[in-house]
Amino acid sequence: MHANRSGAAGCPQNRVRVGEETRPAGTVSDVILLPVPTVLEAAYLVAAPARIPADPTALVEDRWSSLPWPDEPPPVGLRIRETGADDPALAPVLEIVCCGECSPELEPLFPLLSGRSSHLLVTCAAPPGWPPLHLWAGSHAVDAVAAVSGGVRVDVDAARLLPDPWRPPPLAAVGDFGVARWIRVEASGERDGLGLRTLGLARLGVPELRVGEPGGLGPKAGEAAWWTHVLHGLAQVLVTRLFTDVACYPGRGSRAVPAELTVTAADIAAAEARPAGSDPSVREPVGLSLRYEVSRGGAQRFIVGRVF
Repeated sequence: MHANRSGAAGCPQNRVRVGEETRPAGTVSDVILLPVPTVLEAAYLVAAPARIPADPTALVEDRWSSLPWPDEPPPVGLRIRETGADDPALAPVLEIVCCGECSPELEPLFPLLSGRSSHLLVTCAAPPGWPPLHLWAGSHAVDAVAAVSGGVRVDVDAARLLPDPWRPPPLAAVGDFGVARWIRVEASGERDGLGLRTLGLARLGVPELRVGEPGGLGPKAGEAAWWTHVLHGLAQVLVTRLFTDVACYPGRGSRAVPAELTVTAADIAAAEARPAGSDPSVREPVGLSLRYEVSRGGAQRFIVGRVF
C-alpha cells in the first residue's frame, strides 16, 4: 500500500484548506466533525437484461483481470445478483424515476424498473481515499455484464442512465479527477424556489449537498445552472479534502471540515474536467456555509448556503 494514496505533495501542518485558501487552524470559527467510513460502495444496475446467467460474476472475469489496476490496489469487492422492483436497494432510483419533474430523461426506465422484470445489481466496494476504485471498477463490471446479457446500464446511486459502452479511463492522478463525471445535480421545485441536491456524492465518502427546499425559499429557476456549477466545485473541494485526509491520517475514525468553504472557478473547472476560465458564469470566488444533517436512516447531507 502506498504511504500517500492522495498523490498530494505533503500533508497539511496545523492548517485547514478552504477552497484555494489556507487559514491557520485556530482561525476557523467552526468545524464539522465527519465520520470516516471504513468501506464505500457503488451500485450499478443492468435493467431488464435479455437473459439472466446462472453465474453473472463469470461475465466479468475476463474484463476484471485485464483492467489496468494500480501497482498496489486496495481490496476491491464485487457482488452481482439478480433483483427486482421490490428490492430496497433500488428504492432511491425508483423514487426519482417516478417523479417526472425531477428527471424527465429517466422516463423510459419507469416501465422497466416498476414492472415484473428481473435485473442484475452490480455492487462494488473499496476503502475510502484515492483512487476510488469502486467507482471505476464497478463501471467496467456493469458494462461487461450488459454487453453479454443485454439490458440498460443504470447508475443507481446517481439515478442516471449510463452510455453504451461505459468504460471510464483509468484513474491516473488525483489532480485529474473530476467529480462531476460521477455525480448528478437534480433540481426540482415550484415557482417560489428550487431545491437542488447532489446524487452519488455519498459513495465517495462525502455527504450529499442540498441547496434550498422544493417549493420553499431557494434559488430561482434562472439560477439553477449557476448553482449546479458551484455545487460541482464544492463537491470537488470536499472530495479532494477527503483524499488528503485519508492519506495523511490513515486509521482515523473522524475528520474535520470547516463550516465555511470558498469555491473558485478553478475548483469548478477541475470538477467538470475543462480548462480554467472556459465558463464565464462563475468568475469570482463564492463563499459557502455548510450545515451538517443526518437523517433517521443514517443518510448524511450538507445544507449549503451562500456567504458571499
